[in-house]
Amino acid sequence: MKSYIISIICVGVIGSIISLIAPDGEGGGLGKHVRLAVGCVLVLTCVSPLGELIEGIRGLDLSGLVPDVNEGAIEEYESIFGNSYEAAELSSLKEGIAAMLGERYGIAREDCEIRVVADRGASGILELKRIFITLYGSAIWKDTGEIERYFGGLFDCEIVTAIG
Repeated sequence: MKSYIISIICVGVIGSIISLIAPDGEGGGLGKHVRLAVGCVLVLTCVSPLGELIEGIRGLDLSGLVPDVNEGAIEEYESIFGNSYEAAELSSLKEGIAAMLGERYGIAREDCEIRVVADRGASGILELKRIFITLYGSAIWKDTGEIERYFGGLFDCEIVTAIG
């Protein structure tokens, strides 16, 4: 490191002396070109250790830093993340159904509870089996048969409405 700093200082000092000696004419003359060349040499001197650093990084053995992951762990991670994605999908679906109940039937969010039964089919796609809609408060006077027909047509699954 000491020799690196000394070489940068030497290049800077020698470059400054050369640029002071170079004649300045109209438009900067030769001095402008000398300062450009000295600047390029100084930059090359500053970045010269990067090549050694890159070679050193290429030669590192990182195999001990990353643990081997066995198949059981991969399956466990996939099931955890798959379950969280599934929960997010179902939560979003429930909120969408609640919003549709509000828009179409004027049912407030606090006057309904939605539960969804679904599972992954052979294709891996989440398939809806049954949607339970429980109505509370003033929503108990809504036409549950109409609600079942409407959502049954949308989702092509069994819709069960109940009064809570």
